[in-house]
Amino acid sequence: MPLLKWQTPKQPMMLKPADIDDERRVFHQAVSTAVSASVGTDQTGKPLNMLDLYPGGFAYHLFYATDYCSNSQQQTCAAASAGLYDPENSTTANQNITDAPGVVQSQGSDLAQKTTGNASILVDSVSFNTTAGLTTVENSAIDSIHEQDITLPNGATYSPQVGFLALGGLDGERKYQRGNGMIIPNHLAGKDIIPSASTSLHYGSANLGPEGSLVWGGYDQSRIIGSVGQFDITKSDSKIEPNLLDIQIGTEKGGSPFPQDSYVGLLALNETFGYHQPTEINAVLPYLYMSKDTCTNIARLLPVNFEPGIGLYMWNVNDPQYKRITTSPTYLSFIFPAQSTTNHSTSTADTAANNISPTNITIKVPFSLLDLTLEAPIVPTPRQYFPCYPFNALDQSGRYFLGRAFLQSTFLAMNFNQSTFFLAQAPGPEPDAPNIQSILPDQATLTSSPAGKFAQSWSAHWTPLPARPAASPPKAKANDALSGGAIAGISVGVVVAALACAAAAIFWVLRKRKAKKAEDEGEKVKQETDYAKGPNGLHEKDTESGWTAETEGAPVAETDGSPIAEAAGHQYGSMNARFEMAGGNQEGTARWIAELPDDKTLPEMPASRSGNDKPLPEMPAGRSREDLRQGLYF
Repeated sequence: MPLLKWQTPKQPMMLKPADIDDERRVFHQAVSTAVSASVGTDQTGKPLNMLDLYPGGFAYHLFYATDYCSNSQQQTCAAASAGLYDPENSTTANQNITDAPGVVQSQGSDLAQKTTGNASILVDSVSFNTTAGLTTVENSAIDSIHEQDITLPNGATYSPQVGFLALGGLDGERKYQRGNGMIIPNHLAGKDIIPSASTSLHYGSANLGPEGSLVWGGYDQSRIIGSVGQFDITKSDSKIEPNLLDIQIGTEKGGSPFPQDSYVGLLALNETFGYHQPTEINAVLPYLYMSKDTCTNIARLLPVNFEPGIGLYMWNVNDPQYKRITTSPTYLSFIFPAQSTTNHSTSTADTAANNISPTNITIKVPFSLLDLTLEAPIVPTPRQYFPCYPFNALDQSGRYFLGRAFLQSTFLAMNFNQSTFFLAQAPGPEPDAPNIQSILPDQATLTSSPAGKFAQSWSAHWTPLPARPAASPPKAKANDALSGGAIAGISVGVVVAALACAAAAIFWVLRKRKAKKAEDEGEKVKQETDYAKGPNGLHEKDTESGWTAETEGAPVAETDGSPIAEAAGHQYGSMNARFEMAGGNQEGTARWIAELPDDKTLPEMPASRSGNDKPLPEMPAGRSREDLRQGLYF
C-alpha cells in the first residue's frame, strides 16, 4: 500500500489513541494509554492484524506473534486481547531479510528487569490513524516475539501483554543482510511527508487522563509547560540519558500532608558519578528503577510496605495518610540540568549546593499518578502500588531507568536530525486544546505553555489541604520590655555572682585542707620564705655572697639572693647562711638548722619602727637562744 499523501505537505501528524473498550483494557501497569496500529496485509490487500501498542523503543517495533500465547507459561494469555501479529499469513512480510535472531527488549531495558525469550527479525507494513488520515510505512523494521518471560525477585515469572511501536532512531534505516528496515519518522521525513525526523510524546494517564499524545514531525504545544531542557542523544546506542540531580517532594497548592512542607536531597548520589546520576528515560519499562537507598529515602515518608518478592512498594490504603497524599496537590519532583552535561555552564559550587541551579528543569509527578494498580499475572487480585523499584543495573553501570510511570507527567521530544531530545513538564488531566507545531530539521528550541498551566490542568482533580499555620513568637507587653542596658546589667550580675560562688567554694576547700594538715602535724609553723625552691631542694649557691647551701641526700640549686624570711609583711634582713638538714624528722616534720659563720653576727633590730609594724612575737616560755639555733620561731 503506498504512503498516504495529503494536500499540505510536510505537516506533523498526531496519532489517534487506541480505541480500547473495557473488555480489552488489560494493561497491568495501568499507567498509560496506547496507540493502535495495523500490521501486515491479508490476501485481499486489507490490514491483517490490529494491535494496541505502547509507544516506546528505538529503531524497531516489538510485536507479539500468534504463537506467543502457546509458548507462554501463563494459564491465560492476556496479550491476545491487545492483539497478536501473524507474519505467516501476511502477504507483505519479508521473513528472510536476515539470519540473525531478534531481541525481546529495546534501549537496554533488559538491564533493569531480567528478561528472557526469543524473537525473529522481519519487515512488514505498519499502518496507523493520524490527524492526516491513515498512514502506512512499508518494510518497517520488526522484531516478532515468540516467547518472553520477566523474572521477579522471588523467582516467579510472567509474560508481558503489550508490544511497542518504535519512536524513531538516529539512523535513517535499520540495515540487515538482505535489505533494510524502515524507521517511521525517518522514513516519513525522507519522503517529505513530515518536516523532520522527529517524534514527541506524552503518555498521560489511563486512570485520570489525559489520553496520550504522539506526534511525528512536530509536537503539541499544549503538552509542554514551563522551561524546556535540551540534551544530546547518545550516538553509540541512541539512549535518552540525562543526568538526574535530585529528587524532591513538594506541594503545588495548600498545605502539605507531610510533617514538612518540602523535602530535598532524596536522591542518593553515587560517588562514582559526583553530583549527578546518569538516568535513562525508557518507555519500554513500566517503573522507576532506582537504587535501594533512593527508594528508601522516598518510601520512608509514605504509608507503603515493601514486598521483596515482587520488588515494589504496596500502598497501605487503610492508612489515613494514603488518601491525604494521593488526592492532594503533592508531587514527587525530578531535577535535571537544562541541557547536557557537556554544555551545562553551571559552576561546581552551584552544583554542589543541593545540586540545584536556576537553569535546572523540574518534572513534577503528582502522587495521584504514583498510586497505580498492579494486576494479574503479577498478583492474583488488584493491589495499589508505588512504582519505585529498588535495583542495581545488571551491567553494573549504576544508571537509573525512568519508565512509563515517569512519562505520565513528562513531555519528551526527539529531533533525530540533530541527535537531540527535549524534556519538559507535561500537564495534568485537563490540558488545553491540542496546538500542533512543527519541528524543523535544525530546530534547537520548542515553544511551551506558561508554567501556571500545570496547576490549572490539575485543579479539578486535587483536594488541597489547609495550609499549616506559621509559628509566631509571643509578643511582649510594652511595660514588660527590658532595655538593652538592663539586659546587659543582668547578664554581668549573673556572671559576677557565679564567679563569687566559685571563689568561695575554692577558699573553703583550701582552708579545710590546710586545717587538716595542721592537725596532722600537731603544730603550725607560720613562716613565709621568698627564696625559690628547685625541683629537689635548696639552692646551691648565693649569687651575691657566694655562700652555699646543702641538703642532706638531695641535689642543690642556686638562690637568687632574695631575702630569706618575712614576718607580717616585713623583711628581717638577709641571712645568707649555711643550712643543713637535720638527721631525721620529728613527728614527720623536717627541721632546718641555721648556722652563722664566724665572721657573721645576727642582724640588729632596727631602732625604730613605724606604726604599721607589728612587734615580734615573744620568745615562748622556757625557750633559749639555743632553741633558736634548733629552729626558727617567729
